Amino acid sequence: MPRGGSRPRAGRPKGSRGKHKRTLEKLTALEIFRARATAELAPLITAQLAVAKGVCHFLAKTESGYIRVTDPTVMDRYLAQGSGFTIALQDPDVRALKDTFDRVCGKPTESVNVTADGHLTISWGAPSHTS
Repeated sequence: MPRGGSRPRAGRPKGSRGKHKRTLEKLTALEIFRARATAELAPLITAQLAVAKGVCHFLAKTESGYIRVTDPTVMDRYLAQGSGFTIALQDPDVRALKDTFDRVCGKPTESVNVTADGHLTISWGAPSHTS
């Protein structure tokens, strides 16, 4: 009798993906998700960028209270008067920003510095005693 290891012709044949019901359900769900995500791609990208940038509003103090200002020219005028300020409602998300840059620009290469003095010692198990 064999003592373990691989057996010839054992297991599912290579390339057969749809044998089990759960596998078929996962593949169907993945196809549905991809179709919906592709249909909503532009809003999803906009949302990803908004999370990466954070949410800020420019408010200005007027005689009737505070107003939200979106026009850059008007913002400059209120800033010159000293009555305008920015409120950050949600800080920029560094992980979302990193993920966005990695997707657009590619993941940056990581450099590894290795130095060697010409000797290599490999220890395995108990230390050997040489005399």
